[in-house]
Amino acid sequence: MSSTMPDTTQGSAGLCDLCGADALEQVYRPEGSARGLTVHLCTHCGLVQSLPRIDHAPRRAASVSSGADWGNVRYGKGFRAAVAVDRLLPRLSGLDRPRVLDVGASRGAFIEAFRTVMPQAEITAVEPDTRVIGAYGADPSVTTIRERIEEVRLPEAQFDIVHSCHTLEHLRSPADTMRDHWRVLKPGGLLFAEVPSLAFLDAPDIV
Repeated sequence: MSSTMPDTTQGSAGLCDLCGADALEQVYRPEGSARGLTVHLCTHCGLVQSLPRIDHAPRRAASVSSGADWGNVRYGKGFRAAVAVDRLLPRLSGLDRPRVLDVGASRGAFIEAFRTVMPQAEITAVEPDTRVIGAYGADPSVTTIRERIEEVRLPEAQFDIVHSCHTLEHLRSPADTMRDHWRVLKPGGLLFAEVPSLAFLDAPDIV
């Protein structure tokens, strides 16, 4: 996957969706993007976000977001799943049957890793790209929602854990989605969210 690294431009791409600062710096331009996407970093709060933002929820026969399938292979949601579980488990003492929401579940690496240590967990998976839904899609014990998270309205205070790995940067409004994640968490619930690190943009392939 090749990329171009243009001169950075700060303060000219609009306001950060998360903190509202006029501090977006263009850091990456994927080659061959059908929508002409560019990747920006907010130098105020650190959120990585794609522009132009999607103001609707597109339906495509192929991948939901250009490069998302490649990103799963290159940077590996699977590589991050075990780390997420290791960090969450110490905070789950006293929960015998936690309710878990996995946003952008992809091939189900986090679901598999979590169920290895807590097989009794009640899991809801949100994944709009039917090409990548793994075995969990046919598992009656997993509630699979085949929609974009922006289109899903879940009950308030429903989950003990909301997990989101390399998903927020693909959404039309990361801030709105984060607010909704907090809404569906139970009091004292855990939000585990990861976004890409810009340190790896020019790194060699790891797979």
